[in-house]
Amino acid sequence: MTDVPIQFSLTFDPSVTRAALRFRYSPKPKRPAWQMLVFGLVRGGLIGALILAVLRLGFGFDDAGDYYISGVIGVVATYVLSMLLAKRRVNYVLGLLADMDRQEGAPEASFGAKGVTCASPNAQSQLGGLVISAIDAVPGGTILLFGASHLVVPDYCLPAGLTAPAFRSQLIEWRSAHV
Repeated sequence: MTDVPIQFSLTFDPSVTRAALRFRYSPKPKRPAWQMLVFGLVRGGLIGALILAVLRLGFGFDDAGDYYISGVIGVVATYVLSMLLAKRRVNYVLGLLADMDRQEGAPEASFGAKGVTCASPNAQSQLGGLVISAIDAVPGGTILLFGASHLVVPDYCLPAGLTAPAFRSQLIEWRSAHV
């Protein structure tokens, strides 16, 4: 293990930050996409059959299918609207982060055996190695999870000669030394 810290300017990249926001942390192994699709279809079919049974048998509606179709359309419309509003909020926050990066400039980051330090003209933060709970790859960068927050490191910010997998493995080695 090397004790020489890795230092570089940490610039903001909206595409890598967007990928980090989509990243799902889970201690369980991830299921393949085809399994998630099949389980979703089966679950949706079972819920739909249950709704139809309740509407027909429980309430005596003869046109339960109409109620069911209306309910499905309502659920889909609500889902689409919530996704559009969520995308709008994310774009707003990414715009604020980009504005802050332009105004303050890129913070200087130092990653080492004792943790992570980021310093800009207006702020400084330090994370100990024990605080970082996950180090993962996202398209175009690395994400470090600590508490309910994360730090996104775009691959192009890394010093010359240091690859993203080598950077992540060094961070994992430093973090495991504290655990």
